[in-house]
Amino acid sequence: MARGMWHDPSRGQEQLGGWFREWITGRADLAESTRALYERLLDTVIDAPLSLERPNGAVRVVHIGAQTLASVTPADVREWDAAVLADATRRATARWERARSHPLRVNAAIRRWAAANGTPIAPTGRMPAAAREAWLTETGGIVPADGPQDRSCAMCPSQVARPQPRQAAWTWSSSSTPPGRCPP
Repeated sequence: MARGMWHDPSRGQEQLGGWFREWITGRADLAESTRALYERLLDTVIDAPLSLERPNGAVRVVHIGAQTLASVTPADVREWDAAVLADATRRATARWERARSHPLRVNAAIRRWAAANGTPIAPTGRMPAAAREAWLTETGGIVPADGPQDRSCAMCPSQVARPQPRQAAWTWSSSSTPPGRCPP
């Protein structure tokens, strides 16, 4: 009241998820895409129970949308944030594993294996059955893991074209790594 604002004390007993849903509905100024984004976030990370594995191996379910507004503490928000991050990491890892076994990635692995072994295979088109069988026999069908963290390293020499002498004051070779850069 001292600041000229009054808050209904009964609102503190309302659940966070319900309050947020009501807030989204009451905002006429939101674009439809923004409204859809907020509703998707509400359904997937606020109103959804998320599991969080503790360092001791115990699993705790965090459901911040079920808490009342008055009961949400900074510690609850930190724990919820950790659960959201863990859930996003699990989903991204699952997506990566599904993509790793995609036929195009398997064929690319077979082509790399064939090139390393001196077996001629066309760069495109149908994979010869004999090459697939030989690859399966030698590798057991395991596609080499080059996780998403490897792809995002923009300074790895294997992923960046070497600068021309006139473009940079230094160049690196495969045996030297500039300070603060990842190894080749």
